[in-house]
Amino acid sequence: MKTLLPLLVFVLCLSWTTSLPSLLSDYLKNLPHSPRPLRKELNVHRPPEEEGTAFESDIILSPEQANEIAKEVLIGNRKRRQTVQQVTKIWPNGIIVYRYDDQWPNNQLGNLAKTNIEKAMKLWEDTTCLRFIRQTPNTPRIGISGKVVNIFVGTMCQSKIGMSSLSYGFQDLEIAPYCVKQIGSLAHEFGHVAGMFHEHSRPDRDSNITVYLDNVTTGKQQYFKKHGTDTERTNEPYDIGSVMHYGPLFFSKDANANKYTLQPHDRRLMAAMGQRAHLSFTDIKTINDLYDCNKNCPRGLQCKHGGYIGPNCACTCPLGLTGRECTQVVHSSSGCGGVLTGSSGKFSSPGYPQKYPISTSCTWLIQGRAGSSISLKFPSLDIEQDVNCFYDHLEVKTYGPTLEGPRYCGNTSPGEIRYNGNALVVKFVSDQQYTNYGFEAQYSIH
Repeated sequence: MKTLLPLLVFVLCLSWTTSLPSLLSDYLKNLPHSPRPLRKELNVHRPPEEEGTAFESDIILSPEQANEIAKEVLIGNRKRRQTVQQVTKIWPNGIIVYRYDDQWPNNQLGNLAKTNIEKAMKLWEDTTCLRFIRQTPNTPRIGISGKVVNIFVGTMCQSKIGMSSLSYGFQDLEIAPYCVKQIGSLAHEFGHVAGMFHEHSRPDRDSNITVYLDNVTTGKQQYFKKHGTDTERTNEPYDIGSVMHYGPLFFSKDANANKYTLQPHDRRLMAAMGQRAHLSFTDIKTINDLYDCNKNCPRGLQCKHGGYIGPNCACTCPLGLTGRECTQVVHSSSGCGGVLTGSSGKFSSPGYPQKYPISTSCTWLIQGRAGSSISLKFPSLDIEQDVNCFYDHLEVKTYGPTLEGPRYCGNTSPGEIRYNGNALVVKFVSDQQYTNYGFEAQYSIH
């Protein structure tokens, strides 16, 4: 009997294995939503620059900046305006000269780092008037600052804020191997180089997020202090989706247990907090304002829906909007989207009630008269399920066209959505895998 047992087990396993593909096929065909595994936890962002040990993990303060911020934190004197701004210098004419350190590794890591560093620079160059110019032996001095950002591979990712206060010479930008692969994290560091602080340290942060100091790793609590109004360099609203924002688990005592150190008041925005996928609209506008990128442009153009005159003297529009004054929507290859001006109406995902296509992006602008408000509801909703709607999703920009809005997915309707403004942007996005039956929406302008 003992000699037959292994053979019996083998035959049973072979039989089970042979039938497995058909079982899986039947299972996947009958799934009500996508076969992609559902995450039980929020997909919260933990960018690699968290690993640093400098001020707020990745900021190298000048002595003047450290002194002024210490006064803000310890004294809390908000009557001292502009002091930190005065000691945080921007780069003349937006020209940032850089070089790769003499000890730059001549290997795969070094080549990858250069490629991604220059891609991160290009994100800023393509959307602002910043210009990154590499110093070479033939161009020892470029620009009028006499400063050069010395980029080197070290053990941390960290940068100074703005241009160094030293009269001439190098200022270091340290890039660790753990952040080389993330272009968004490198773009975050160049945001510091250009003069930006972390978003979560803004003085108005408590109106938008909650900080849980009890969940912060011992010794890191000071990284979560608010700065005074002196450090504020923008008139833009607080941006949870900024590339300069901490993630919800930054410096958590126990990230595996989802002990959040930060949380947006609107939990539906959790997917955006700490993202490093792209520069946000307000990130870009902040630098354009800081460097006065449109100073040579005529002033007659009136950009709508939060748009602004960019370095090319045309309107830079919030994502999904376009046109001379940002009053149109970006064309979709799926034929979806549009500007809706009727007092009421319907719109739906492409192909509805059939499945929507992959790799689709649609934008609708519901435009009411001045002083009106908008209501929106979804009689039908069937979008790939994910705990934070990271994959396919419907985004309703109830915080305005320029900011991240709540995302919806799955098949549970959010109920009626009321928006007090007269221009509501709705976006639908599908990725490269799996599709469901989409949605139908009804709107009314009041």
